[in-house]
Amino acid sequence: MTWSFLRVHKLSIVTFVAGVGLAVLFLVVPSLHKVIIEIDQLGYFGMLVGGVMYGSALTASTATLIFVGADYGLNPILVGLIGGLGAAIYDTTIFLIIRHESDKGFFARWLERLRAKFHVPTWVDMLIGGFIMASPLPDELAAGLMGATNGKTMPFLMMSFAANAIGIMLLSRL
Repeated sequence: MTWSFLRVHKLSIVTFVAGVGLAVLFLVVPSLHKVIIEIDQLGYFGMLVGGVMYGSALTASTATLIFVGADYGLNPILVGLIGGLGAAIYDTTIFLIIRHESDKGFFARWLERLRAKFHVPTWVDMLIGGFIMASPLPDELAAGLMGATNGKTMPFLMMSFAANAIGIMLLSRL
């Protein structure tokens, strides 16, 4: 890792470290840990809340605690589908905001310069975005990438739902 990497990605790194620190606080501090338990006790609605949290860089680690600690009486497939829906709602909101902002010029010009230099097809953006969404990496990165490419909303929503649902299903059975 070079200093230039740290300089360019310092906000992302700080957000990730803060999110992990927040999750550790939720594990260590009893009154905060009780919040995780109470969200888990909400059943499938709690999984929807966890899904919305799973999409955000700052709260993804805490949402992981919710899914890992999910009640074993809950169906892991339903946990994944409901949590995936919550994450897809969050991701689509970010996608639409970025797409609207990119229509104003900055993102569109920057992305066109990048595309002209590296000749990247649009389907590569979707593939990279899908991998980012399925992983515990911040979904804002994928939503921003695909929103800046002026992708269509419905394919993005379906991909976000599928990728997050699979990731959450796997987490709920750890």
